[in-house]
Amino acid sequence: MKKLLLGLLSLIVVAILVAVAVPFFISTEVYKEQITAAARDATGRDLMIGGNVGLSVFPRLELQAEQVTFSNMPRGRAPHMASLDKLVVRLQLLPLLSGEVRVDSFVLVDPVIALEIDHKGRANWEFEGAAPAEEPAADNGESEAAETPELAEISLGDVRLVNGKVSYRDARSGEVIELSNINMTIALPSLDAPAEADGSVVWNGKKVSLALGAENPRALMEGASSALDLTLESEPVSVDFQGTGRLSEPLTVAGKMGLDVPSIRALAAWTGTPLDAPGTGLGPLEITGDLSLKGSRVSFGKAEIGLDGMNASGDFLVDTGAKVPYLKGRLDWDALDLNLYMAPDGGAAPDTQAEDAPNAGGPGDWSDDSIDFSGLKAANADFELSVGSITLDQLKIGRSAVEVGLKNGRLAVDLKELALYGGNGTANLVLNARGKVPLINQSLAFTGVQLEPLLTDAARFDKMTGTANLN
Repeated sequence: MKKLLLGLLSLIVVAILVAVAVPFFISTEVYKEQITAAARDATGRDLMIGGNVGLSVFPRLELQAEQVTFSNMPRGRAPHMASLDKLVVRLQLLPLLSGEVRVDSFVLVDPVIALEIDHKGRANWEFEGAAPAEEPAADNGESEAAETPELAEISLGDVRLVNGKVSYRDARSGEVIELSNINMTIALPSLDAPAEADGSVVWNGKKVSLALGAENPRALMEGASSALDLTLESEPVSVDFQGTGRLSEPLTVAGKMGLDVPSIRALAAWTGTPLDAPGTGLGPLEITGDLSLKGSRVSFGKAEIGLDGMNASGDFLVDTGAKVPYLKGRLDWDALDLNLYMAPDGGAAPDTQAEDAPNAGGPGDWSDDSIDFSGLKAANADFELSVGSITLDQLKIGRSAVEVGLKNGRLAVDLKELALYGGNGTANLVLNARGKVPLINQSLAFTGVQLEPLLTDAARFDKMTGTANLN
């Protein structure tokens, strides 16, 4: 027994000495050639290492490589699909024997990724020339599936992405997206300790900071729930979320969510879709509420909305799991000042002269083409909207409420209340597109409307008094 133990000890010592000594006797050029050959066999592309390469395997696996490039497709615009100034990987080997992954370092310095689609729709991430994979042997039912070893622990030390850049270019549409100054750090002491990820990126000239946190990573890996938090901050928009989540099917997320936009116009311009809308509105927007996601159902309840100094509350639900999507909502505004979205008096009006529209028909023309209402069958919906007051130019409308229902191609709009200058109005519209020929029914009624203040505000006319009823 003593000789056996001495023999095993000697074998272990020799293995350690070999693991330590081999990297010093094998040329780094051999590493480069083997890595390049493996990449070409797998992708049909060239992976080149222009700088130094360092490799050791004991007491931990260490790999360092500099000036790494991965070639682009032959028709690509960028010379490389990916490049990297420096890569550092340090992985402890002995913990792997007990199912633990302990990464001391994983650092990417100056990574650049160029994603492209050419004029024919070919993407540079679709590799050509790779060796075909061998077909798996037929399962005769006698062999048992290999059990996947359980992952007992994960520990991440220095995990960083430094000064990265990602670009996307579609030659068909001319669309170009560029992300620069990408920096990210990930902290995961263990699966039973909180995990954190913090980073930032520059897009369209604005810095965006992102922070993610998970209180119990092990619970997430095992299909249970964990507390989650997310914060996104930038000059044009900020988003925050605090709640819980579960990654197992169905994906479940629930918690408090907030959105803060200092200016909708500035946000739209930043995203490349500037708003050429009249008026001074579309400024600050704030939204808070309870977000809930479970499978195909997304709800946003107890919502509080602030827009241009006006406030609203509501609840919303979207379910995409049925044959057609279903939307349900309620929105209650305290007031709506529509003057914020109108051109000021004396502003230039759009040029609508007939000579600018030579194909326009005459005053009596009416198209004989049938109207396509098939879009009413694309979704089902129930929505309630109420407003405490509405201001439009000088016109003042009191409390109003409308209900909208859409089911299987039948649209029903019910104006249940419209307070108008001492009177009240109601209206109903039903558009039924279920059959081959659409059917339309409508009704309108106003009672007790005071004419003088109405005409004064609406038409600057104060020569008529009395009460009006309309059916």
